[in-house]
Amino acid sequence: MKQIKYRHQAGVTIVELMIALLLSTILIGGVLQVFLSSSRTYSMAESLARTQENGRFALEFIAQSARQAGYLEPYLLINKRLPLADTNCNWPSTADAHCTANGASSDQVAFVLQPAEIKDDPTSTARRRDCAGNDVAEDTVIANVFHIAAADANNRYPSLACTTFDVTDPTTFQTVRLVDGVENLQLLYGVSTSGDPQSVNQFVSANRVTNWSSVSAVRIAVLASSMTRASGDAANPSEFTLLDARVTAPNDGLTRQVFTTTVRFHNLD
Repeated sequence: MKQIKYRHQAGVTIVELMIALLLSTILIGGVLQVFLSSSRTYSMAESLARTQENGRFALEFIAQSARQAGYLEPYLLINKRLPLADTNCNWPSTADAHCTANGASSDQVAFVLQPAEIKDDPTSTARRRDCAGNDVAEDTVIANVFHIAAADANNRYPSLACTTFDVTDPTTFQTVRLVDGVENLQLLYGVSTSGDPQSVNQFVSANRVTNWSSVSAVRIAVLASSMTRASGDAANPSEFTLLDARVTAPNDGLTRQVFTTTVRFHNLD
């Protein structure tokens, strides 16, 4: 009977080793590709969410004052004021002589109002606040002026800011940054060319408003950014249209989006 001898394998051949390395490289490459794709998707989703959050908050802050613009309680109606301050309003700084602007550079707008009563807590008394969150006396009429604050040493990105003051004493003003990542603000003002102040049939820039008492609505547009890069690749410069202005964004890889709303003034009479 023939005896069978078994040969014990002492290792792997170079061919087997090369095949194993190739298969491992393919598997690792596939896993790495899935990871990088997921990372980019997450980064883009986070940037879009941040951009939308900045844009929505910016519009809400401005629209809240716009809805209250021109509001005065009955005992103050003898000193009725327009909901909008015109281009000769008492802006606190001599460097910024106007409350409204036009063109591709950011606009600014001043809403005049008596802050309505709000209740933070059902057990507390009602309070009135300006855009900076300060308590305001009951018979005080204020101006909330919205504009874009440039980036500086303490703030890397431009912001939607609000300057608020008592209309009887504009020297006592306060400016606060409300929403970071808001790069541009544009406005158009609704007027009636038919003679009916309740019927807005045209929106024009501030320099084309001939009678501020005829303005009964405002259209607002902001350009918001994510403030963080969406991916490792820098995006090409993009041009955005905000109402009647075209704005070119820098090549910095940030996600940007335009947000627009229209508010009608209800306190004209």
